[in-house]
Amino acid sequence: MVHCAVMGCSNNNNKKCNVVPDCRFFSFPKDKKVCDQWILRCYQKHKFNIKTARICSDHFLENDYCLKEKILELPQNKWKLKSDAVPSVNLMKSPREPTSFQQERSMRMEKRLNKEIIQHKMSHVNAVTEIQNENVEDKENVSGKTRTASTQTASNRNIDIWN
Repeated sequence: MVHCAVMGCSNNNNKKCNVVPDCRFFSFPKDKKVCDQWILRCYQKHKFNIKTARICSDHFLENDYCLKEKILELPQNKWKLKSDAVPSVNLMKSPREPTSFQQERSMRMEKRLNKEIIQHKMSHVNAVTEIQNENVEDKENVSGKTRTASTQTASNRNIDIWN
């Protein structure tokens, strides 16, 4: 039984379960660049065999098909894809693209981290401010002693220089 390789697509070739009656299944292209695009558009978490995997017609636009079949007015189930056609319709969101829940969560986490950083910096600033205040208080408490000591050392230096 053939299943569509696009994540979240339930189309298969079982006539009883097929959601879309005229659904066609296309093999992965041989062109490496186009094939890589198809693989990315499947959004599968696990590796899969591109030789046996198929993508259904629900994931292609009308302009992805060759013009020849349209002009000849062949039924849509006979249309062939252009060599550069890439699935672009009815695709799941990429697992790499965060959902709104994931975006909200990451914003909350970032906000929390920023708050912690600010709190840490503020505690550091507060500690520095306390130390500076203590130094100022110490200087004020011993201001008379400091002035006399500084003048005495200065006068001693002068004596040492002149002697």
